[in-house]
Amino acid sequence: MRPIGVGSVLWFVSMLLCSLAVAAGFAWSLDPLARSLPLGEVFLFLATCLVFMGVSIFLYRVFLKFFPVPVGEIPDGSRQEFYYFVYLLHWLVLFAPLTRATFIPAPFSRLIMIALGARVGPGSYSSGVVMDSQFVTVGSNSLIGLDVAILPHALEGSRAAHYPIVIGSGVTIGARALIMAGVEIGDGAVVAMNSVVTKHTRIGSNEVWGGIPARCLSKPDATDRPARP
Repeated sequence: MRPIGVGSVLWFVSMLLCSLAVAAGFAWSLDPLARSLPLGEVFLFLATCLVFMGVSIFLYRVFLKFFPVPVGEIPDGSRQEFYYFVYLLHWLVLFAPLTRATFIPAPFSRLIMIALGARVGPGSYSSGVVMDSQFVTVGSNSLIGLDVAILPHALEGSRAAHYPIVIGSGVTIGARALIMAGVEIGDGAVVAMNSVVTKHTRIGSNEVWGGIPARCLSKPDATDRPARP
């Protein structure tokens, strides 16, 4: 892990303070009303937390619009690395704990992934951790099981790189599986629980994979394939 520079920390803190200021203003403006209602202060606290997180996500998305994290390796000491550290601090401090929050209902996980930049089709949900969401694409009606880790980043010593992960439609990923950077999973595929799908693995449509490292356990029968015209 590379040391995070002071400049990146100050940039992140300034964005964090902006979110806190907006949330504090929201709480101050509604405080008289909250005090007059039963459990009003509790609801005000929850609403203020939502405002803070919403503003933080908005500022984060604006930041990525102007300073996107590139696909591939980030050169050591580069300007890209400076912005990458700002991005990384958002995940370490704000978003990683949010994606790990088990009290969030699974149907809301899709909204959180989309808010953080993922492309997610209808009917797809996650009960796991989806990091670096802007590098993740999930088709429709796919299920990411309990405690699954989707990790588009590759942090190895001082090396830092990101590679997109593409998950097709109708995919099932079993509990506690690990999907690493650059993996592609075809439509209808199944990844068994506790499996480790290593970097840049390609899983074909309707294949079943499992193990550590994951390997193909079964392929669709030839009779299941559509006939050629």
